[in-house]
Amino acid sequence: MPDHCENQISLISQNQGGFSLLEVLIAIAIFTIGFAAVWKLQIQAVNSNATGRDLTEAATLAASSTEDLLGLDYFDAALDDGSHTTTGQPPYSIAWNVNEDDDIAGLKKIALDVDWGHRNVMLVTYVVDHP
Repeated sequence: MPDHCENQISLISQNQGGFSLLEVLIAIAIFTIGFAAVWKLQIQAVNSNATGRDLTEAATLAASSTEDLLGLDYFDAALDDGSHTTTGQPPYSIAWNVNEDDDIAGLKKIALDVDWGHRNVMLVTYVVDHP
């Protein structure tokens, strides 16, 4: 083999030193920091999805309960003036307050509240007595 070929081969083998231990450790540290940030975002996304699901279920339960109350007769006991409660699907509790309007005869205000944990959904509607 000619001398110039041997010199080229020795130069190539000398330049292929690879990564140093310090470079590998820095790369691992950067990867770990990035992975920890992505992991925290994933946990926040899961928690936000759970909260959104609970809120949707509570709003649906509130709307359904309000529709049930609106379907009752104006003089039904569930529409008497004052506070009322019923058991909802756990972990939800349902309460509503009925106020008869003193200024307008035959008008009742219903404020329905669905609670779970430290959150709640409230719907307000009115019922009119149709003679």
